[in-house]
Amino acid sequence: MKKCAFCEDVNNKLTAEHIFPFGLISKFPEYKYAFLGEKKAVKLSPKKQVIKDVCQNCNNGALSKLDSYGNKFIMDYFSRNLSPEQIVTIRYDYQILLKWVMKILFNSLRKNDSSSWLKKNSKYMIGKVEKTTSEVSLFLGTYVDLAPFQNMFPSLPFQGISEPKILLSSRAFHKEILEYRNENIEIIYVLRLCNAIFLLVCWKENRWNSKEEEALNGLIPHTLLTPNNNTGKIARSTDSFNCEHLYLVSSKKAQFEHDIYMKMIVRKK
Repeated sequence: MKKCAFCEDVNNKLTAEHIFPFGLISKFPEYKYAFLGEKKAVKLSPKKQVIKDVCQNCNNGALSKLDSYGNKFIMDYFSRNLSPEQIVTIRYDYQILLKWVMKILFNSLRKNDSSSWLKKNSKYMIGKVEKTTSEVSLFLGTYVDLAPFQNMFPSLPFQGISEPKILLSSRAFHKEILEYRNENIEIIYVLRLCNAIFLLVCWKENRWNSKEEEALNGLIPHTLLTPNNNTGKIARSTDSFNCEHLYLVSSKKAQFEHDIYMKMIVRKK
């Protein structure tokens, strides 16, 4: 018998689990597709965006509770369009939010090799173990559509992506674009849900340290969410260069340079 992707039990009936929570996507019927990785698109319908390897106990128990919390979190803070300078003040439960983000990423990328870290931590997502196998850093930024050519690409408010590129500078002002690299990081994931963009940084075992986490926190416009806090102020993490390509993450410097470049283009017109 096939085992459950989360608890790995082989004795429970397997059921259909929505990749992105149906209670969330059903609120936005105008959106037709979601992206799993950079290229694979699935229709946002109850029958199309499902996986059938989750047991009834996990689906109707722990995962359902995560969806209830996460759906409300997104609807409360990130369901409406945001302005470029708008700061969103949130209240959050770190452990529940982290598990929910991991669960959706695991659903989105299950068939990819990049899901191996998530697979190792599937039991953490359902509360069977207390800690992840290695330390993680969870960042959150807002999505603001600053695309220079509106409607050129379809709106994709539900995306799960692995191994994004973190740009340290803008192509507009530099011949060579430097990318952030850290040998202590195992993998990075990006998850967009409506106007929230989560960045999940998974460190190699015993390789996390607070200085490197703080350095990354100072580098990118996203806000670091921590177990010791339950409030946060979330700023824009997109710009004209990456708002339609979430596999590109702009540093604060790159975002500033992209903003300046767009202002120069507008002035020329």
